[in-house]
Amino acid sequence: MIYYVFLFLEFLYPSFNNVFDLPYSSTVYRTLLLVLSVLVTIMFAKFVLKRNTSTKFILIIFTTLLISIFIGLTISKYNKLSYVALVNYSTFILRTIPSVFIVPILLEKSKNWHLQKIKILYFFTGFSLLLFIIRNITTTFHWATINYGGINYNDFTFVSAINILFGIVLIENKIKTKTLSRTLFFVLLILLLSFATLFLSAGRSGIISAIMIVVIFIFRNFINFRIKISKFILSSFLIVVIFIFFSLLSRNSKFELVSAGLERAVGFINLGNTGPLINWSNTSSRLPIYQDSLKLFFERPILGHGIGSVYMIHPTAYFSHNIFLDLLIEGGIMLLIIFILIIFKSLLNYKKYEVTFHSEMSLYVLVLTFIKLFTGSNYLVEPLFFCSIVMLLMSGHKYKLNESKN
Repeated sequence: MIYYVFLFLEFLYPSFNNVFDLPYSSTVYRTLLLVLSVLVTIMFAKFVLKRNTSTKFILIIFTTLLISIFIGLTISKYNKLSYVALVNYSTFILRTIPSVFIVPILLEKSKNWHLQKIKILYFFTGFSLLLFIIRNITTTFHWATINYGGINYNDFTFVSAINILFGIVLIENKIKTKTLSRTLFFVLLILLLSFATLFLSAGRSGIISAIMIVVIFIFRNFINFRIKISKFILSSFLIVVIFIFFSLLSRNSKFELVSAGLERAVGFINLGNTGPLINWSNTSSRLPIYQDSLKLFFERPILGHGIGSVYMIHPTAYFSHNIFLDLLIEGGIMLLIIFILIIFKSLLNYKKYEVTFHSEMSLYVLVLTFIKLFTGSNYLVEPLFFCSIVMLLMSGHKYKLNESKN
């Protein structure tokens, strides 16, 4: 369980605060993160000592540590270490690097082991979201003033999005195993609740990523000519119930904020209106950030300013809020090409080798985190992004999981 708590601590901690009505404490969060990071690293060291570590994974670890060295060189070069930069670099060391370390451990675990952990997190987060709705259903509040366990509306969006991902994984497993357990009703109920809080939060990237996950789920389980009628019925039922649920909510005055949040989330797109496709006035001031990012890129277009440099040199924000622009600033065209090749290789592995639970879960996580990085985060502080890529890169590898060293 410790591995899942470590990977999803960013979302679990505010959910815990919300359940027990506790204030958010940066000190508590960072202490938990430090303790979990140390424990995970120790477990990884024990794992390596008892296993034949693959050459591929050794190369991945070397690459991750090399990024840390490049960050150190960048810090020494610019010598402008702000508080935000320090926090983000610490996050990379304490969260991102260990998230790569635990990949072989997660690969060794069975599907049932993963499903048990996902189910626990799913029902706990669902309970927390339900409490949040109950506490606020009779009050007047706006998405911009949402306080869920100490986090704002944008972070709250991804709590809902992650829970939707968990729900989709659980439902997909039920479809594949052709089992209709008693918990399926509650899984569907929490999924609907997670969608309600998702739209209420009005976070663009979270809403888009959740929709993309549902699209992939439908494509994998519904748009398939070999699909059996039981799968067809279950998938169709899920889609219809979600549609009816939100149709009712949109007509209920108590839930006007759900539709208002959705309008805010997609309001940056000019559909059916004259003018450009993107309404930049409704993108949280992204345009000047992107423009300054492009200026930094053109200053050093080939090799960039150094890994992690965007935190110290960007004039209007701490990062570009777009993974491609951040990569171009920090490593130029060369780093962007390397990144595209890595993503291509990870997706090729998914398509090439036999699809497993690990690769399916990793694909969903990769989609969610990539959209988050495309619109509002930085790649160095997204451990789930790194973890999902490494998981996919390790797909199909003949891993000697049960052989101890002689």
